[in-house]
Amino acid sequence: MNNLGAVLAAYGLDFSHVVKATVHLHHPGRDLAGFNTVYETFVETPYPARTRWVRSWVTSSSRSTWSLPAER
Repeated sequence: MNNLGAVLAAYGLDFSHVVKATVHLHHPGRDLAGFNTVYETFVETPYPARTRWVRSWVTSSSRSTWSLPAER
């Protein structure tokens, strides 16, 4: 999330500009609770639309992949 925040900041944006979060989790049973905890520390209410996917192609070294479209 720090890296995503840095990308947003490079464009003069922050997490309040995110309109949708798409997250691909490798092991949702293991990672979902931690994902929710971290997500909620960066993104404030009202939360943007969110989609979570279980993907076998997400490598085990990276527990998730993200897409965060944002607008001003």
